[in-house]
Amino acid sequence: MPLFGPPNIEKMKAKRDVNGLIKTLGYQKDNSVQTTAAYELGKLGDPRAVEPLIAALENSKTFLPATAANALGKLGDPRAVEPLIAALKSSDSFLQENAADALGKLGDPRAVRPLIAAHNDASSNFTLRGSAMRALKKIGTTTIEPLIVALTDSDKNVRICAADALGEIGDPHAVEPLMAVFKDSDESVRTGAVRALSKIGDARAVEPLIAALEDKRVNEVAAKALLPFVDARAAKNSLTMAQDGQTGQVAVDLFRKILERDADNIPMDDLQTIALLGEVIQFRLVENIDCPSEKYLNRLPVDLSQVRQLARIPN
Repeated sequence: MPLFGPPNIEKMKAKRDVNGLIKTLGYQKDNSVQTTAAYELGKLGDPRAVEPLIAALENSKTFLPATAANALGKLGDPRAVEPLIAALKSSDSFLQENAADALGKLGDPRAVRPLIAAHNDASSNFTLRGSAMRALKKIGTTTIEPLIVALTDSDKNVRICAADALGEIGDPHAVEPLMAVFKDSDESVRTGAVRALSKIGDARAVEPLIAALEDKRVNEVAAKALLPFVDARAAKNSLTMAQDGQTGQVAVDLFRKILERDADNIPMDDLQTIALLGEVIQFRLVENIDCPSEKYLNRLPVDLSQVRQLARIPN
């Protein structure tokens, strides 16, 4: 290192002078020089830099701790996990965000609970919440087990965040654990599980989603989740749900799709119930629907001329 002037980082980088860059982390006269040294140490990938970069996480200089966190994520050394977890609680928002990103790259399950806490913290800014969720997704692509365990956490906010992350990851191994969450006592947790299952798109979720149509607190989300499946077994529940003014439209949308694509498979008992409910007439569900609607109408135990007239369907 020269006696006068700042350290020559370009020269150190060219020579892969790890020790020189580590010494430069302590150069107090120019914060930008320290920050550049941390950045280059992350690129070089030498494990000798891990401990000095961990120490730099507690430096009070602007940008150096955050850059050190970023570098530690690139180095991928498990020694950095606990210090990075601690950094999630820093008052430096830039450090928090980079620590979350680094933990995602490290993929260590020890970070799951702290990342969920950072995501749910009311004082967390939008960027940190996004970084924490992205990190959880990255960890989940390696192992979803910690997130599945978090579905049964005593804190409902942890359960909600775990469900959200599992939905974003889309791993079919999460389907059955998410289905079990339908029995959760908290409405928000159940809603989160329904949304997650809709994102995963696994047919195993159809039966629980149909059952969830009877839960007034989550039935609208469940109906939306069922739309891609278009399962005739949901016909009666969707129309019963359509009587509710708040959820009527999504139920109508679901039943329209069932009529369009799977009318022949609606059980006769359900057809009779549907006809007696009068929802076919009230919501004009058969209006502007192609051929399957005619097959459906021919099976209804009601006066077809009256249905056609009220649903504005020509003879």
